[in-house]
Amino acid sequence: MKHFLFLAFLILSFNVNAQFYPVANDSPYCDAGGGTYLNNDCIQEVSFVDIDYQLDATSVEVYTDFTMTQQTFDEFDQGLAFTTATDNPNWNFFWAPPFSFYQYFTEVEKGMAYPIDVYAAQMGGSTWNTPDRYVKVFIDWNQDGDFNDVDEDVLTAGPDDDNNDLYFSGLINVPVTALNGPTVMRVILSRTNSSASFGPCSIVAKGEAEDYTVIVGGLISDINSIDVSCNGQTDGEITIDAPAAITPYSISIDGGLTFPYTGIADPSFTISGLSAGSYNIVVEDSQPETDVYSANPVVINEPDLVSFSAGVSSNYNGAQISCIGESDGEIQIFAQGGLGPYLYEYTLGAGPMMTSNDNLVTGLSAGLYEINVHDDNGCISTPINVLITEPGELINTATITSNISCDGASDGEMIINVVGGTPGYDVLIDGVSNGDALVTNLSEGTYTIQVIDANNCASIEETIDLTDPEPVTVSASISTDFNGYSISCNGLSDGEISITTAGGTTPYTYSINGGVSFDYTSSIISNLQAGSFDVATIDANGCVSTIENITLTEPTQLEITAVDNLVDVSCFGFSDAEVEMVSSGGVPTYNYSITGGAPFPNTSTVTNLSQGTYFAVVQDLNLCESEPFEFLITEPDPLTFNAFIASNYYGEDVSCNGVSDGIIEVVPSGGTYPYYYSLNGGANIMLPSPSNLITLLAAGSYDVSVSDANNCPSATVDISLLLTEPDVVNINSFVSSDYNGQEISCFGANDGVITITASGGTQPYEYSANAGVSFVTSGQPNTCVVSNLFAGAHTTLVQDANGCFSNLEIVNITQTPELTVTVLPTNVGCGSGSDGSADLDIVGGTPTYDYLWSNGQTVLPAIGFAAGTYNVTVTDVNGCTNTQQFDITEPALTIDGTDILCYGDANGMLTVTIINPNIAANYGYLWTDAAAQTTATATGLNSGVYQVTVSDQFGCELTATDSVIQPVELEAFLDYTYICENDLSSDIICYPSGGVLPYTYLWSDLSTTTGIYDIIEGNYTVVVTDYNGCQETQSIEILPLNPIVVQSQVTPPSCKDNTDGAIITSISGGYPPYIFDWSNGVVDEDNIGVSAGDYSIEVIDQGGCNTIYPVTVVADSEECLETFSGFTPNGDQNNDYWYIEGIELYPDALVEVYNRWGDRVFAAKRYNNSWQEAWNGMYNGEPLPPATYYYVINLNNGDPLLKGTVTLIR
Repeated sequence: MKHFLFLAFLILSFNVNAQFYPVANDSPYCDAGGGTYLNNDCIQEVSFVDIDYQLDATSVEVYTDFTMTQQTFDEFDQGLAFTTATDNPNWNFFWAPPFSFYQYFTEVEKGMAYPIDVYAAQMGGSTWNTPDRYVKVFIDWNQDGDFNDVDEDVLTAGPDDDNNDLYFSGLINVPVTALNGPTVMRVILSRTNSSASFGPCSIVAKGEAEDYTVIVGGLISDINSIDVSCNGQTDGEITIDAPAAITPYSISIDGGLTFPYTGIADPSFTISGLSAGSYNIVVEDSQPETDVYSANPVVINEPDLVSFSAGVSSNYNGAQISCIGESDGEIQIFAQGGLGPYLYEYTLGAGPMMTSNDNLVTGLSAGLYEINVHDDNGCISTPINVLITEPGELINTATITSNISCDGASDGEMIINVVGGTPGYDVLIDGVSNGDALVTNLSEGTYTIQVIDANNCASIEETIDLTDPEPVTVSASISTDFNGYSISCNGLSDGEISITTAGGTTPYTYSINGGVSFDYTSSIISNLQAGSFDVATIDANGCVSTIENITLTEPTQLEITAVDNLVDVSCFGFSDAEVEMVSSGGVPTYNYSITGGAPFPNTSTVTNLSQGTYFAVVQDLNLCESEPFEFLITEPDPLTFNAFIASNYYGEDVSCNGVSDGIIEVVPSGGTYPYYYSLNGGANIMLPSPSNLITLLAAGSYDVSVSDANNCPSATVDISLLLTEPDVVNINSFVSSDYNGQEISCFGANDGVITITASGGTQPYEYSANAGVSFVTSGQPNTCVVSNLFAGAHTTLVQDANGCFSNLEIVNITQTPELTVTVLPTNVGCGSGSDGSADLDIVGGTPTYDYLWSNGQTVLPAIGFAAGTYNVTVTDVNGCTNTQQFDITEPALTIDGTDILCYGDANGMLTVTIINPNIAANYGYLWTDAAAQTTATATGLNSGVYQVTVSDQFGCELTATDSVIQPVELEAFLDYTYICENDLSSDIICYPSGGVLPYTYLWSDLSTTTGIYDIIEGNYTVVVTDYNGCQETQSIEILPLNPIVVQSQVTPPSCKDNTDGAIITSISGGYPPYIFDWSNGVVDEDNIGVSAGDYSIEVIDQGGCNTIYPVTVVADSEECLETFSGFTPNGDQNNDYWYIEGIELYPDALVEVYNRWGDRVFAAKRYNNSWQEAWNGMYNGEPLPPATYYYVINLNNGDPLLKGTVTLIR
């Protein structure tokens, strides 16, 4: 017996769903399950399954989805329901290459029996008690996604309670009804103390489930059938593939009742000449072994009888042909039965037969057609006759129904009669649509008539003429003249127009409103007002002629517009008034009346009028009169007045002695404004208005008289008045303050006092000590004391109640001398001593003085001061003080130096100075330089830190430290650009550092800039000088670089659109390293993954030199795309989808597949050669039948569509 060994790595799960393999049937073998499987007990694992097979000695290794390596624990928990094992962090899982999803196995044959051993090795080293162990095996023979059918529970073994027997054995019988192809075998190991009554999807406390793939085979590997071509024919075929049958073998098509086909030696046999029906295929070989086809019965189908209906489908507004003689008829054919697509035959009368692949036959002329239909298998239908009719010829005639009424009118009419064609007609007049058959609003001319019917068919054109009558003409004139006007007086109706008419058709009627109405039958129209008239004549046909703007003129309205220069009566009772009348309108010349009418004796000016009311009227040359113009002449009232003194300054008529501010008020009435006054018989002066006040009067007697603007006499006699004034204001002032003989207590104080007395003027008084800037009052009637004054000149002034001032007086307050204090210190002789002292120099203030030193002393001089800061306060007899701060110091040193000019020189210098020296001391010096110099100034110093010691004869010694600094060494660096093959010039830039800025430059070519530019090869030198005159010299030689050389080797793309070409370059010359810049953006030396085309690489070396090198990549002319001609989507994981080689190069490609009826069964953009996304022979979730399908591939890159066929084989 030959032996098959199925090996599987352990698949684990932890609280996850049941595992299933997506084999022939896509349904899950168990619903999602869960549970908790927590126990620390050890369990065993199924290590392998051994199935014995007589025909093949090959051992097949079977890999499941995951392999497991144990990390930490000898014990693990596992449930029956699982898909992955990622929930437990104590286990690592990895894919077992090269298998990632499916498992592949050698098949078992239907009707055979196979021994099976399940090896369940113990896992872990637990010494825990030995529970019962059970094994169950299930196989899904009918591939329906479960293990619930008869014979699918193939093995139950156990219990094994000693835990030592590692094998569970049994026998598997493969049913003859099992479906061919891959299916699932589930092996379950359970460790439990109960019976083995668990199913393929049970959840067990402890155990393991492993799924394997078993492929079921038999004598029959495949059967294909061909249906009957035409209804009722016997040309069906069945092809049986039986490569496993031992020849010769026999075939039955009635389920094994008979075997009419015997002695067959070929592994594939075709039975032909079959009619439609169901056939049960059985193969029996010479063993004898029998195989009943699992997919029986095999059905041979036949198409329905080819039949059709047909009719005229063209419709041109009710007509089957658009226009007579056209070929635009259509016949729609509806075929059924047979096998599409259909071929349609049609014949017109005795003409030739024509064919169409479209069921809509177009471009047909009128006539009787015979129609036939052929299906794709050549089956033919019974013919049908279809008649196509066409409309009659389109003809039009025109008749004039109304001539034109007037010259230039457009009221002619004609009617168009139409026959033939297809109704809804459109009448064209001179090519323009009129729509209706009645054509109106026609003017004179020749018209071309054509009719277009509903199908845009056109009739033959026809012409007709229309003519105008003679035109109506009119003229008109004005028959009246009133001194140049058509109307005599403004507003009258005495104008007249005469009209002359010719042409048209009499009688005429006339209009003067432009034809709005024709109210006159006479050609002379009278009693007209002024205005513009549009004269029109209408004849018997209503034809109108018009002459516009016949204008009748009239004078403007006669009127007196004003009475100008009216002079009223001047004085009461006088008759000296006069007027001048101004007229407009009418027709000059004018005469006037001021009595309201005739007679008209006056000119425009009338004089010597007295007070009263008058009515003026004017008469013109046409004797037209104006309306009366009323005007009034007036006279003033009698002139009278009164006068009195109006000023009052605290009882006085004038405010101050000698001032002219007295006031007299005059109150006039009557007469004519303005009024004039006279004082003491003097000249007349205009009286101010409206105050009527005579101002600026001095004290004295005044006689007042009044007259008006017309110098009319007053009815009132003169009035006499007397104005009075006060005495002059007098002042006396003096300093009244005294501070120990001083008028101010302390310098800068404001405690001075001045006393002021006053007399005269008008009390009460106000007093000022600042020349009237401000005033104060006093409680005493004639005296005021002013205090809080600073030293200086003060101007005093008195003002009385009327604002009268006294004379100014200047009073000086003397300033007390300022108290100044100067401290005279004597410094400490040596450091840390207390022999300092201080004296004072005092000036100013008021003696005597007191002293207070900050160390408590109150005498002069103060002694015993150490070095430090102190103060002293001096106070005079008036309490004025001055405080001064002063310092008692000790000797100190300060050093000034001169640094070194250039790096490395020894010309530094340091000078020490003694601050606050002891004037009695003789000082000596000692420096710490190499020469131990002993003068105040040390010279010739290098850079460094130096100390000086200064000492005197009293043993005092001071030290100080300072540095001599030298600048950073002056250096220079020269940078330059390389001389390249395509640029024979260079630039040199000098970069100095150190020294003291700024720098100057002198090059060997006498240039003085930072750099020199556009130079040729050669030797160059530059001298750099800094601010201190230090110098640095640098030289350089400029030489050209070797040119950059590029060589390339091109590997062309494997096909014309591929991007797997390469350009490999080799670079030499220049100054490495290089920078690369390809025209397609690549920055590496080599350009990998290129398509056909032109490329260039720019190479730039470290010196900035570059070269551009072009490369052309020529692709192979071979197409990249290759479609496989067929595929077999039968679930065997071999050729299960349609492979299109190279499709990944066209990401925008659209792939479409059609069946033979033209139905699209697949479409995908960005086609992917994978079982998930490629065409797998399915449509709407259902498998498509075996057949030839038609593909169309649009690459969407401008290339032509790719078309062809692909065969689906099952």
